[in-house]
Amino acid sequence: MAVICRNLGAPRKLIAAPIQYLASFTFSLYLFHWPLLKMYAILFDHDATSLTDQYLLFSVVLATIWVLGNISERQKHLFRRLVEAVWNLIARGLPQRRAG
Repeated sequence: MAVICRNLGAPRKLIAAPIQYLASFTFSLYLFHWPLLKMYAILFDHDATSLTDQYLLFSVVLATIWVLGNISERQKHLFRRLVEAVWNLIARGLPQRRAG
C-alpha cells in the first residue's frame, strides 16, 4: 500500500489519513471478529444461506469492531496507566530480594 501511495504524488495526502485511520483498527479486527461473528450468528439466528443475513452479520460485526476499536485503540494510554498501577501494586506486595 505504501508503494501505491508513494507513486500517487499529490493524491497521496488525500488518501493517507483515511488509510491510517482504518489501519488503526486492524488489531481490534483481528481480536474481536471471530467471537463477534459467533455471538451475533447465535443471537440473530443467522441463516448461512441467506445473502441478506450474510451482509447484516458482516455489517453488525464491523460496526461493533468500530465501537470497540474506538474504546480500545484510542484509549491505550488509559489502559497502559491501569496496567502500570496494577503492576506497581503487585510489585509492592512481593518480597524484596537481597543482592549477593
